[in-house]
Amino acid sequence: MQEGQRSKSLLRYPGGKSYAISALMPYFPTDITEMVSPFFGGGSLEWECASRGITVHGYDIFEPLVNFWQHVLNHKEKLHARILEFPIPLPKEEFYRIQKEYDNLENRLEKAAHFYLLNRTSFSGTTFSGGMSPSQKNWNPRCIEKLKKFSLGGLFGSSGEVTVGCEDFSVSMEKHKDIFAYMDPPYLLDNSTLYGDRGSTHKDFDHMQFYNSVKGMNGKWAVSYNDHPELLELYKDYNIHTPTWRYSMKSKGGCKESYEILITNY
Repeated sequence: MQEGQRSKSLLRYPGGKSYAISALMPYFPTDITEMVSPFFGGGSLEWECASRGITVHGYDIFEPLVNFWQHVLNHKEKLHARILEFPIPLPKEEFYRIQKEYDNLENRLEKAAHFYLLNRTSFSGTTFSGGMSPSQKNWNPRCIEKLKKFSLGGLFGSSGEVTVGCEDFSVSMEKHKDIFAYMDPPYLLDNSTLYGDRGSTHKDFDHMQFYNSVKGMNGKWAVSYNDHPELLELYKDYNIHTPTWRYSMKSKGGCKESYEILITNY
């Protein structure tokens, strides 16, 4: 994958690694056959790993996200058919109505379809945590067709396997403590509301609990984090790398460099 080339993930996701794949993959062990990802999110890097024949055990604490991926993996035809019924463009009042009333939906297929709709029509893919994108340029027939074609065997040309479950990181990491783990937790920031439902999975994240879970892993692991003094001190006994990549800032008319670190125990 060339520098700047994006993955084939269906979602636009804050903090996603769609532009970082070519920068991060060289740091991964070359003998991986199986891995766990406790913070699956948009899954850009995880789908890339699966395309290389790696079995990916994906997890996320955000149930609407997990429900969407489970429908992509197991009920894609029904999901695609339902999404075809949504208007292009989506009226502004309809966007905010769906965002407000999403939790009242009881049918899991309906929730998966509306999650995709909100993700593609929201500003920068913030889904529940931001407003509607004025241009809606990412909500178009192409993204619906992309979902229709999405599969490891077809789109990726690989026999790799991906599962996505809804678990807290402490549970999923304990369950898969002996295999390679790639972890992309929320940034350590004073104020952020990017993830979950209006920031629910970001504001309450326990970075020290996560650190203790990382220390309990028996296999090799890699953690993507923001370059923060407290994190550098906390993980000072491990290897800290500074991969760089550029990601698009279309609203700014240019590109911006990453400012992340990659922490490994190997």
